[in-house]
Order: sequence, then structure tokens, then C-alpha cells
Amino acid sequence: MSMSLFVEIAVEEAVRLRTALAIGADRAILIESNEEPQPRAIAKLLKSLVDKEQP
Repeated sequence: MSMSLFVEIAVEEAVRLRTALAIGADRAILIESNEEPQPRAIAKLLKSLVDKEQP
């Protein structure tokens, strides 16, 4: 069996996230949106998250 490139990338990111949580990150936040993932839209989402969370 082989994985598609997209599945391989997703698995790699999941491993990175679990590693970050294992070495001390407090938590992970999933941002879901119906917007197209363009740089400006991502920046707006991240800004709203920072405003809400006040890190």
C-alpha cells in the first residue's frame, strides 16, 4: 500500500502537532472557516484568534 502525497503531508503535520503537545504546548486550536485559504483571509482569522485568546 502507498499513501497519496496529501495523506502523507497530513500525517506529518499530525505527528508534529502531537510532538508539540507532548513537549509542553498548552493546547492546540483548530480554526475552521468557509473562506478560501488566502494569505489575507488567514491573517484576519489569526488576528481574531489573538484578540479573543489574548496570549
